Amino acid sequence: MTFQMSNIGQLKARGETLNKGDLTSSLLISKAELRKRFGAKSDRFIARFATPVSGANAGFDNPFQVNDVAKAPLIDLGDNLFVSHQYRLFESVYESPFYWMVLDPAYEATLAAHRGAFLEESAAHVMRRVFGAENVFVNARFPEATGQKGEEIDVLVRYGEFLIVVQAKSKRVTLKARAGDVEALRRDFKGAIQDPYDQAVASCEMIAMGLVCVDANGKAIQLPKLARVFPLALLGDPFPAVTALSRGMLKRPEGSPAPVVWDLGVLDCVARLLPTPIELLFYLQARGEVFDKVVSDSEYNFLGFHINAKLALPPDYDFMLLERDFAGVVDDYMISADMGLEVERPRGVLEDLGIPVARELLEALKAAPPDVAAIVVDLYDFSGAALARLAGQIAAVRKEVRTTGKAIKAFSIESGSGGLTYAVIGSDVDERSAAAAQAIGRKHKYQRKADRWYVILDSVRTDRPVDALLPLVWPWKEDEDEAASSEVTGRIFGSREIQMPVGGAPDDEQSDEERTSTPPGASQGQAD
Repeated sequence: MTFQMSNIGQLKARGETLNKGDLTSSLLISKAELRKRFGAKSDRFIARFATPVSGANAGFDNPFQVNDVAKAPLIDLGDNLFVSHQYRLFESVYESPFYWMVLDPAYEATLAAHRGAFLEESAAHVMRRVFGAENVFVNARFPEATGQKGEEIDVLVRYGEFLIVVQAKSKRVTLKARAGDVEALRRDFKGAIQDPYDQAVASCEMIAMGLVCVDANGKAIQLPKLARVFPLALLGDPFPAVTALSRGMLKRPEGSPAPVVWDLGVLDCVARLLPTPIELLFYLQARGEVFDKVVSDSEYNFLGFHINAKLALPPDYDFMLLERDFAGVVDDYMISADMGLEVERPRGVLEDLGIPVARELLEALKAAPPDVAAIVVDLYDFSGAALARLAGQIAAVRKEVRTTGKAIKAFSIESGSGGLTYAVIGSDVDERSAAAAQAIGRKHKYQRKADRWYVILDSVRTDRPVDALLPLVWPWKEDEDEAASSEVTGRIFGSREIQMPVGGAPDDEQSDEERTSTPPGASQGQAD
């Protein structure tokens, strides 16, 4: 048929006059020609994918009924087949076998088991590619919660403080729902999206309770004590308009985390374009944070926007609409890569950060062990202006330590999850300098009532931006001894706190205390 249509196009290009019959004939395929080329197989194919030109599709009497022609898009004219839409035929060839198997009651349970296992293993394969096999667990369980919702996690990813809880559903949208039947759509949405989300939230609650989690072999999985958890509802097949439907139809308990709802194709695409743990974790965080405020008709639009500009809503906005053209960078790469062409992966704006000092700091932190990955995710959340000011502060403190010979000079800033202390020391990193930097970090952690605080040590005797990392991660609680230690640390190091919002323009008139931290209302403590 492609040859026939191409021939018609060539005739038209030569200026020859064509009638309607010529155009229609280019869409006809002779059954005799098919039998000559493919034998008896052609008759079996026609029986499955052709609809008689008359006397068929009698049940299609309103817009919300299933159109049989969608399942069998070839029109049988007797000696010929009329192919009105090639894409519909390809779609039916791909999707129809599932519905044939569903109609076999004896095989239905086996089909569901095979589809579920395939989805879980495929998701685990993608996650292993990014996070490493040692950090991905299939069918993790909470033995103490046997029989309860969420007691099994289809795929669990652990990376430092972060956990990705993947609850996968291989349920496909029914033909009635595709046709627009509201009740069918509600049922399909509940089975494919609401149920796995509810299971993921229940699993997150069990993690927060500190229940023991084991892998498929019964071996205990060491989970972080203060985990940052991302629930991911994963579908086996594309669900039409799932991005918009999830925002409007998903029922979320008050205070529960916003989900990420992807199908397996989207997960694979995201993992190929953001192929490192830090990049993928930050995108999961960003996607969840804009779940209620940024609207688009496709997850690929969100991904393309993130690559070009970082997925974040400006602080003075409460709504944003992403158009389809943002997905262009995703389409260009994926089409070329899937065709086997040599194509360079588009690097995100965060990967090609053009801010000296900040760029080197982030590169060093990304190469650090998983336990400190949270620092990079927090710094990624800073605006470009905030990172530039942070870089300037680091450079100034380094210069001061080099020129004055001070043993230690530190500054502390708040972040989205807590804060960090950057300590520049005039000696090599040793037990004494680490203890001093940790004391400064603990002071700010306690005073800011933060569950997480991170300490970075930078020795001026090396060219490295990071010489040691000290994560201070435990739930904050009021403690007289900790409060007293904070007071002592403040007196010893002359520490003081300064209000320094970051992201917007600094005030016209500043004291010697430059504005360099984030978010608005955050504070910076300096220690001499």
